[in-house]
Amino acid sequence: MQRTDWAEEYLDKFVAIPLAHECVYLRPYYLPANKELCDFILLLRDRGIMISLKCQEDPSQKTGAKLKAWATKAANKAVDQLKGATRSVKERHFYCNHARRGKVDFQQNFIKLAHLLVLVETFEPVNLDKDFPLSHSGIPVSYLSTNDFLNLTNELRAFPDMERYLNARKALPFETRKTIGAEQHLYQYFLIRGSFDACKGLDHAKKHINSRARELHDLQTRKTQADSSALLIEDVADQLAVRHSGYREGLSEEMKARFDDPDNRKNYLLMQNELCDLPLPDRRLLGSRFKDIIERLKGTDQIECMAYQTSWIDAKPDFVYVLVSSKGVVRQELLKRCSDLLLGALSFYLKNRGMVIADRDGESYEVQIVTKFQQSPETIEAGRHFFTERKMRDYPSTFVPEVSK
Repeated sequence: MQRTDWAEEYLDKFVAIPLAHECVYLRPYYLPANKELCDFILLLRDRGIMISLKCQEDPSQKTGAKLKAWATKAANKAVDQLKGATRSVKERHFYCNHARRGKVDFQQNFIKLAHLLVLVETFEPVNLDKDFPLSHSGIPVSYLSTNDFLNLTNELRAFPDMERYLNARKALPFETRKTIGAEQHLYQYFLIRGSFDACKGLDHAKKHINSRARELHDLQTRKTQADSSALLIEDVADQLAVRHSGYREGLSEEMKARFDDPDNRKNYLLMQNELCDLPLPDRRLLGSRFKDIIERLKGTDQIECMAYQTSWIDAKPDFVYVLVSSKGVVRQELLKRCSDLLLGALSFYLKNRGMVIADRDGESYEVQIVTKFQQSPETIEAGRHFFTERKMRDYPSTFVPEVSK
């Protein structure tokens, strides 16, 4: 195995942790030639970020002029691959042998490319020549080192935030956008300012963050602490892909019929999308509220109990999340209660779509989704019963959490 092959497989596993495996497609192939399209496509519904990755066999061997020569050649090859791939996704069928989904087929022009990414392995900054393109067919092109991309993924964590950051980089000067391997300083500037609109280049970014070192440290600390709540939602998204072997045990025939055919599972992808499309601040908020009710039940001596609350996100005005924690409730009964809660919440809060996520005894999650809700007298009554006495609070949603007052 060449080092590039190893790096691709490592990146596949690393990026899948926050984004979910079903959003990462390694080595897709186009038909009928059956040739590799590109190295990666990051995909959420039909929006994609296409990636070409170039690695050295031994990164310690090249520095200075030799490194720049190699990086320039590698970046040129990556750009050519992405140009061809951009054309191919519009004109050809392609497929990917996905680690969890098996063979996934894509029709031509299905993917709406949001960004093209050139990843080049280098451990020192390299300035590319002026003729490297910053867009192709109207799609922005960005140049990053492999390590910087992994760090950005770990920090941004969500597809919407990655897309927002890459789009924000378009405000940087041309020469800065063609520098590979100095992203840490740019990201830290972005963390402080929230945009690159006033950034005059890499040197300006360095001076700015140095002048606000204490503030930067505080921002990073608050963000790291808050991100821990997002991990719970990422875990739910990941667990959706793996069905428990005994999922039908103890369920009525009616309840069994609500589950996907095990040979043609699709609904878990719909559920997963409704978690993966949450920006990081909203993912944190949902995770924090879910964690609160889970911890609440841990402190009780009751043999059988439940706690629940609702949440919705400004970016999804028609969607409601119902979060449930249960202890000692028989699974059949828990599923019924969750269904009643979700339908009641949709009716009470006048939403069209929604999802209930339940923690069952700290052992597994139960998740249900409704995408085309219609009220009935029963759901109206359930809404009044479960939610009339509940108060909703408005929580600020920012990339870096605000200081508590």
